[in-house]
Amino acid sequence: MPGIHGAILRDAIVSIARRRRVVTRDARDYNLLINPMATATPNPQSPTLRQRVLEVLNMIRPSVQADGGDIELVDVSPAGVVQVRFCGACISCPSKNMTLQSGIERNLRDRVPEVTRVMAVP
Repeated sequence: MPGIHGAILRDAIVSIARRRRVVTRDARDYNLLINPMATATPNPQSPTLRQRVLEVLNMIRPSVQADGGDIELVDVSPAGVVQVRFCGACISCPSKNMTLQSGIERNLRDRVPEVTRVMAVP
């Protein structure tokens, strides 16, 4: 990530040094980035595909918001195509395609097997 000078994980707390400031958060906010095998908490009432996608996006969201951006779920098609919209600092970020493919799409496909593709829309 651009601007990251270091990161420390200790006792379920994550501290990230970024451009003259340190961001400290509960490690559970970064669980998907730290532990790729982590799973979303199952809902006993059989959630819809859209609900499961939104749950994973909500787990990813704090790390995106830490850089001044956000992601919005636009649509989930029956074929498993997820459309998201980047907001805030993500709109002009040169790394948004990497975030989409390596972060968002990878996590969604790992945790929601029905997801076949993730695409950004304006």
